[in-house]
Amino acid sequence: SGTTRNLQAVDFIDGRNGGVAASEGTVLRTSNGGVTWEAQTTTAPQVFNSVAYFDEKHLWVAGEAGAIYSNEEDKWVSQVLGWQTNLTAVNFIDGKKGWAVGAAGTILNTENGGKFWNLMDSKVEAELRGVSFVNEKRGYAAGENGIVLRTTNGGTEWEKLSTNTDAGFHAIHFVNEKEGWTVGESGKILKTDDGGDSWKPEDSKTKIWLESVSFSDPKHGWVVGEAGTILATVDSGENWTVQESGTRRGLFSVHFVNEKEGWAVGEEGLILKTEDAGENWLVQVSNITGNILGVNAISGKRAWAVGANGFIVSTNDGGVTWNRELSNTSASLRAVYFKGNDGWAVGRNGMILKYAGIGSGEFYTVFGSK
Repeated sequence: SGTTRNLQAVDFIDGRNGGVAASEGTVLRTSNGGVTWEAQTTTAPQVFNSVAYFDEKHLWVAGEAGAIYSNEEDKWVSQVLGWQTNLTAVNFIDGKKGWAVGAAGTILNTENGGKFWNLMDSKVEAELRGVSFVNEKRGYAAGENGIVLRTTNGGTEWEKLSTNTDAGFHAIHFVNEKEGWTVGESGKILKTDDGGDSWKPEDSKTKIWLESVSFSDPKHGWVVGEAGTILATVDSGENWTVQESGTRRGLFSVHFVNEKEGWAVGEEGLILKTEDAGENWLVQVSNITGNILGVNAISGKRAWAVGANGFIVSTNDGGVTWNRELSNTSASLRAVYFKGNDGWAVGRNGMILKYAGIGSGEFYTVFGSK
């Protein structure tokens, strides 16, 4: 390679043109399939840990402390991307198209699985806490001050919907183009049956702050929140009943893979699992002491959870055992989302991680500071 720098990541656009991200602000490039490599330096002292080609002439690298550089006429230019704000939620419709939201009205979009993220104009400054897309065009975001946003063109334009409340929303979930729910402060649960044109409150029978919502189908749904609160419905939210969680610890995230199997996670490393639609919730050993902030699963066997200090744990046996995965960051992670075998996690200071693949046990940084 012609360098003694630590090599962190590689990307080829074709059989000849490739790049390698390395330590001490170094980038290696080849135009002959790796027969020879040219070392190029930037003004950055940081380790670069991600590299991506746009075309054979344009290459981007990203690394520690939010450093992002692109080459222009064989020079490397620092990129100020404007989204080093905390990210709170992420959602993908396939392995390529996804969205992330966060503080200060931040909405990001990727069309290539996370190699590049575009900052979108939400037209709001409030923190957004949840995002849910039903297809590549129609999606929703929810956040502080009763804000719910809708897009019908993939996020190019967002409109603010009327919810008739200024209570903050912490999560949102749509099961199809018409039916969706958002939950938040003071026990608020709102539902729409017309794609967001109108929202009606549902009776949660609590004033507890609600943090997360998951529906396995249009009828079966669950909500979790403070003080170990778990609510469930079997009739699309017409009636919500309390389920016994067995804990008073706060719950931050819930995800069901079908109408029977789901997980809830929360304070002090708490992981709960049910296999009977929530009639019984059993504690699983996470070997984590910090708060677990997000959970997502692709089956009743395979799930991931993320949280404070950048930890990621996963299970492939339904939660009998949870194992640490390498995240390469100490930034707190707020959410994780999988679509098939493709996965992403987001968190503090604009951190975006992508799953390196089944069997790797590792996530790698797309953007953000370690």
